[in-house]
Amino acid sequence: MSTLQDDRDAAVRRVREAYAQGHISHEEMDGRLHRILTAETSGDLEPALASLPQEPPVVPSTIAAAGGRIKRGGAWRVPRVLKVASAYGRLRIRHAWR
Repeated sequence: MSTLQDDRDAAVRRVREAYAQGHISHEEMDGRLHRILTAETSGDLEPALASLPQEPPVVPSTIAAAGGRIKRGGAWRVPRVLKVASAYGRLRIRHAWR
């Protein structure tokens, strides 16, 4: 279940991405962000997202093992969606940085 804060976070990312790609001006980005951050319901976010390009579908990164260990060491970029599967054993992720 999505919360208003999750919806806001997604809307902010979408507006920032549209600005970074040159689809909207800085002033328009500021206005849309203000509407997003002051929204009281998820429905209030829709006008701020009108006419923006759709987000590309998120393709999850997958880390999987049938048995044994999966080890990631040091600093690494955590993908937005990470699917981890292990048939047997434990999972421990350390030093993950975004």
